[in-house]
Amino acid sequence: MTANKAFLLWFLIPLSLSVGFSAEITVGGGTGIAAGKNLYGINLWRGIDPEVAENPSYRSNLIEMGIGVVRFHNMGLAKWIDTTNRCWRTNSILRVMAALGPLFPVKMVTVCKPPAWMDEDGDKRLDESHLDHYAAWAAGLVTIVNKLGGAKVEWWETLNEAELGGYKKKEDGEDLARIYLRCKAAMLQVDPGIRVGANAWSWSMPPQASVLLAKVGAELPFYSYHSYATGDAKAEAQDIYDKAWTNDRTRVRSALADRGLSLPIWCDEWNMFYDWRADSARHFMVSHRGPVFDALYLKSAVESKGVDYLLAWNDSDNTYGKMSIQFQRFGGGYLFGLYHRFMVGEVLKTSTGDDRVVPFAVKGADGLLAVSLANRSEEPKEISLAFPAPVSTGTRYDLTPNGVVQAPWDPKGKTLTLAPETVSLITVR
Repeated sequence: MTANKAFLLWFLIPLSLSVGFSAEITVGGGTGIAAGKNLYGINLWRGIDPEVAENPSYRSNLIEMGIGVVRFHNMGLAKWIDTTNRCWRTNSILRVMAALGPLFPVKMVTVCKPPAWMDEDGDKRLDESHLDHYAAWAAGLVTIVNKLGGAKVEWWETLNEAELGGYKKKEDGEDLARIYLRCKAAMLQVDPGIRVGANAWSWSMPPQASVLLAKVGAELPFYSYHSYATGDAKAEAQDIYDKAWTNDRTRVRSALADRGLSLPIWCDEWNMFYDWRADSARHFMVSHRGPVFDALYLKSAVESKGVDYLLAWNDSDNTYGKMSIQFQRFGGGYLFGLYHRFMVGEVLKTSTGDDRVVPFAVKGADGLLAVSLANRSEEPKEISLAFPAPVSTGTRYDLTPNGVVQAPWDPKGKTLTLAPETVSLITVR
């Protein structure tokens, strides 16, 4: 029996079934921490394809999820590059920006890597003779996106995870710094209003990043990195949940402060597995476990104040996606919709009587109080909720394999039964 089928069968069991003692979840006062849409962003991996960008189902799902921050990134950028004529596919890029640009107030584009003809010896490094060509290449993309397309993309990355390619040595940070400075100068000539960042690092602070910061830290308008829990295809779900929760999100902020830098921090890729092949058999990320991991990760990241922008990987595929390649939403896509709708505002203090049930609470500007309840246990859990002030009405939202089930909830002395490895969300006034 698959995990999803077992989960669905559990949902057919009456919620009145006894599941043992009831643990109390307490919601307290404000923390002064803001939870905003900047922390619920997403990578548009398939969105760089104009046929996808113009698809009504793809667009409507992104709108319904409430996405406000996006990163246009696909490592090959194949849909944007004409390799025969060695130029950008201007029309394809303009179609994407016309279809998607107006939907999102905050946008990033990642130039990714030099095209193959700028690496003539095949060592996965930009040839020295092509340094100015790559700077002009990046500037050309700014011209198409912002000048011709009017997309008003403010944030730009000049490389992506270069340290996993031909820049594996610590001292390669110096070469990455030179590439960055050359690209930045050329890109700002086209549009002085943009912010040009360097390489998007594969993890928080690799040695090459330290070298680059020492060389050009004062030139950087922001710092960006990626965060994945594991690459182990045999990792147990509970171990993955642990890594979502315990990952140190203050390391970058502290490292920058130690260097006298105060920069916006983008964690612009995150999910369970850094290698798609590690999840190709079990499909954890698009199963019911995906939203549980997402809820744990988002709580940890938001409450840590360690990042300013947080973008999940990715929009649409059958391994990582918040929706499938047919543009049907997975559980993570429904979670993002709920979080954009209810989990924006001031983060509230919470405590739990059962560490397998993880609460995350936010009070919106309209006074609505929302509590996300992630049951990471493989068993059902019964809980009660205590609020900082009396509440009279409530609504319950349960993530199921078929979407969100909404029902009224009476907050007066009622307990809640949470299905195994699921997320429920309660709103009260």
